[in-house]
Amino acid sequence: MLLVLVWLIFAFTHSVFATSAVKRYMSIRFPTFFIYYRLCYSITATIIFVCVAWFNFSFPPDLIWLPPAAEKLAAVLCSITGVAIMVPCMTGYFYEMSGIDVFFKRPVDGSLKVDGMNRFVRHPLYSGTFLFVAGILLWYPGWANLISFVCIVGYTLVGITYEEMKLRNAFGSQYTEYSKKVPMIIPWKKRRHA
Repeated sequence: MLLVLVWLIFAFTHSVFATSAVKRYMSIRFPTFFIYYRLCYSITATIIFVCVAWFNFSFPPDLIWLPPAAEKLAAVLCSITGVAIMVPCMTGYFYEMSGIDVFFKRPVDGSLKVDGMNRFVRHPLYSGTFLFVAGILLWYPGWANLISFVCIVGYTLVGITYEEMKLRNAFGSQYTEYSKKVPMIIPWKKRRHA
């Protein structure tokens, strides 16, 4: 289906331009421009994501099942909880992750974040995202929403694997210890001890 292809294009562009190899190439090839790389990356990723979301919601009604009132309530609770988790995460990460820091003289804090919601899960933004998209699927269980849900969750789970490697490389034993105490995505999930 075309929607899967569009999600794959988003995943490919989002992942490739986040790799160290591409960043290194861009810093060598365009050294003056490179200070704006993260900002351009963030803007481009946002534009592509909005286009994919618009495409998803442009499909005609195609319900897989008719959601009962209890499912609608669960959908609202999931989505509200997801947004309540995502917004503080996005505002907390915005300065460092968006690339907007190039316009300010405020130093970037490159320390490992283990406070706030990071006390409960290592990737709270992804936890919130999963809840939010699950809420959309429960509210309107159409084929397009199901495909998008699977693509978002699948891509994020793959991405977490690479992000975990980057974090272990960046913070070493500090991150290893943190990951032993705090679950990845689900707060109440018991940790396995090696």
